[in-house]
Amino acid sequence: KQIEPIMQDCSNLHKLPTLRFDIDGTEFTLPPKAYVMRITGAVLEADSIWDILFFKPKLRKLNMCMPAFMQIDMMSKMGPVWILGMPFFRYYHTTFDRT
Repeated sequence: KQIEPIMQDCSNLHKLPTLRFDIDGTEFTLPPKAYVMRITGAVLEADSIWDILFFKPKLRKLNMCMPAFMQIDMMSKMGPVWILGMPFFRYYHTTFDRT
């Protein structure tokens, strides 16, 4: 089943499902907060370099969401290839301090 697109303005985060992966008989889940990146910041808007150097450039605030997964079109003899990557590792990690 295909999930609905992630809205760039982040308005449908509450509607996105928790993803479930079965890896060798163990179920792993990823909630939307783990697989959606929220990007915040500001972008300079200027018509030329002179606007930046001598005039006050306009700042446009940025608040957008996008999927944290990258698309890959690759098949193996076991089926489609998935690279879980950083969204998965950020959510499932353990740090050991052996000092």
